[in-house]
Amino acid sequence: LGFDTGGLASRREAEAFVRRRVRVNIFDWGRSEMNSLDRHTSLPEEKRQDRGAFWRYYVGGIDRLAWTAARCYRHRFGCTEEDAWATLNIAVYDFDSLSANDFIGQVTLPLSEMSERSEMTITLQDHNGRPARSFRGPPATLTLKLHYRRYPEQSRLVGSWCVTIVRAEHLPARDKLTHTSDPFVLLDAISTSGRLRFRQQTSVIERELCPSWEETFELPVVRNAFCLAQGLDASAPGLGAAVESLLPPVDATGAEEADQSLAAWNERIDRANRLMLQARSDLGRAKLEASSASEQAESGRAQSAR
Repeated sequence: LGFDTGGLASRREAEAFVRRRVRVNIFDWGRSEMNSLDRHTSLPEEKRQDRGAFWRYYVGGIDRLAWTAARCYRHRFGCTEEDAWATLNIAVYDFDSLSANDFIGQVTLPLSEMSERSEMTITLQDHNGRPARSFRGPPATLTLKLHYRRYPEQSRLVGSWCVTIVRAEHLPARDKLTHTSDPFVLLDAISTSGRLRFRQQTSVIERELCPSWEETFELPVVRNAFCLAQGLDASAPGLGAAVESLLPPVDATGAEEADQSLAAWNERIDRANRLMLQARSDLGRAKLEASSASEQAESGRAQSAR
């Protein structure tokens, strides 16, 4: 939890330090109780339906959690050297708690053309490709560091792009009352095929037009992109065969398409579950028949002996 909520901890921080910052709250789930089949069937029909409805809510929540986790994993650890990270879109926004965030400026970096180590200060552009700036002010700039880190051959990762968002300067004010901004940076990495899209975000710096972040983000490149599909197939046969359609990019998917992907995910899990239950039933029936045949054979041998 300490490494996966809010932001990625620095590699220099010890695990014990990360643990001290984690607070876990455990809540009771409505209608949660230890139950049995006999106890459930003895309940009045109204209570059985009530518990059935809450059980479906719970199962639906678990299904969505599993789907979301698999979706995040695919787009973070699905990029290989054959389908490498090709483009990095960086956009600066002004954070608003009560309305949509205000766009400040953006820049696009072609990672396939970048050197393995570079530091640069780039002029941010508006939606029309012009320099982003306040009225009569200098152009807004973003300073970042970029380098590619290679890993040992025994690692599951070939390497990773490390992007450090250092600072921004001369950002235009988007808050008309305070004449300032609450800036943060969004990083969107896109693979060569466009099938993989990985989004990360910096912290928000309050009321600052020249913010400093010094936050580093990684874009992993893996040796084998089939680990997720293999793991999904091991838990639910057939689930890993269609990861591309079941796990679309977060930022390139509308609500309707996401709901359709989740529904298809649930349908495949339900189908695998039915097949598993049928296989268990067939196995149990086969064992019972084998046991019955063995008993009959033993009885026949005993009668012959007599």
